[in-house]
Amino acid sequence: MNDNLQEEKKSINEVYVNDFNRLAKNTISRCEMTGEVPSLGQIEAQVALRAGIMKIASLRREITSIRAVAAWFLEEENWPDNVDLHKWVETATPEEAAQLHTGLMRTANEFVDISASVSNELVGRVMEMNFPGSEEDAARALSGMTLERGHKERDKVRMAPITDRDFMELELHFSDHPHQNALKTLTRKRADGKALLRIFMRTIRLTGMRPVEVFRCRLLVGRQGYEYSAEEVKMIRFAPMNAAIKGVLVPIEAYDPAPWGGMAEMVKGLEDLTGVPPILLIDAAKTTNANPELMRPFRAQVLDNIDMDDLEVICLAAHLHHFKMDRKKQSNLITTMTRNLTLAAGEVLPRRKDKMNLYSFRHDFATRARLSLHLWEVAALLGHTAKASTYTYGKRRTRKKKGGSGSGGWMPTHDQEFSEVIRDKWGIQPDSQIDVSPGEALDIALTVTPAREQPHQGITLDRD
Repeated sequence: MNDNLQEEKKSINEVYVNDFNRLAKNTISRCEMTGEVPSLGQIEAQVALRAGIMKIASLRREITSIRAVAAWFLEEENWPDNVDLHKWVETATPEEAAQLHTGLMRTANEFVDISASVSNELVGRVMEMNFPGSEEDAARALSGMTLERGHKERDKVRMAPITDRDFMELELHFSDHPHQNALKTLTRKRADGKALLRIFMRTIRLTGMRPVEVFRCRLLVGRQGYEYSAEEVKMIRFAPMNAAIKGVLVPIEAYDPAPWGGMAEMVKGLEDLTGVPPILLIDAAKTTNANPELMRPFRAQVLDNIDMDDLEVICLAAHLHHFKMDRKKQSNLITTMTRNLTLAAGEVLPRRKDKMNLYSFRHDFATRARLSLHLWEVAALLGHTAKASTYTYGKRRTRKKKGGSGSGGWMPTHDQEFSEVIRDKWGIQPDSQIDVSPGEALDIALTVTPAREQPHQGITLDRD
């Protein structure tokens, strides 16, 4: 062996290390405010929190930096030189680093999409701990961003509801792009993104699905010629997910809609023949959560008494899974739809202060659902398993109205069996009174405790 040959020392961009150190420092400051315990996983939450304020180019750089440092640790089994070795950084395990690296595989736009829900939870927590300032001040303090460094202020903490009139204005704006054009053009080089946007807007507003979940949803109906027993009908209505697993339902693709006059007419006709309502089966996009035992690969909604026009659009959405699209293409389509929606909202809804995206319709669904449903029932519809996630979705401090009847318009029926499992996990008794004051509800939902008494273990991001 030639002693003069020396192994070239591997190096990492100094900018990556500096970004990592800055995010770690911001994470510590945020955890001191919220009573959380700093960890590598909290860095991912910090990136999501900052995403709603930063310029997109700066956000992409931070994502690249954290991912690069985590990759170094996994390859070299130690941290790069000049990384600030806080105790929680120094004692981090390869498993924690791998989880951070995987979490940072999101695109910048995906982080922007989830930024509102992360901000809602953390801002709500510190406001209840008597933060001396406004919600906007709290959001910036938590993110570690100054007004000068941030992009123009995005008020995502308080998202205005989407009224029927707002929705109709948007629909009229895109009326030259029929819904059907989306499916006709998806296989072409340039799809009709505005027609696809119309499907996504209405479908998400009706069902609360995450945008990426719309690409993978299915619609199930009763089997023609099969006589369902009373027990089977009850199972389909009460536990639709179990009914789907047991194969007592069939996808709408099993039938030709032509003899019926259209897809919606076919679904309604089969419901009349079989006595079984249509079931929307949603392939869950979320891969991790605070309660792993509540994880389900799918969730189901019962589409009772749905309007024919709405049903037709959901039928179109349920055909999107036939188009084999990788995640990159789906992300590109969502980006295009978001751009079209933002431009249209700025033109036809000039008085709206918040910037609209596809998640605005999911938040609006949550706001309306909470007017008439218990929190755990809303969670079953949205695919949440943590109280804090559901509580911070939708308009702040919305709560179920007395008597259980609200003005939220049509709603799908939740999977009652699953919602009861969620309720039991949350430790709520069947006869519990949840119609409490907003402050009490926030305490219950977020289980707020001062840092000096019992530290929080962190938040879990919805992974799309």
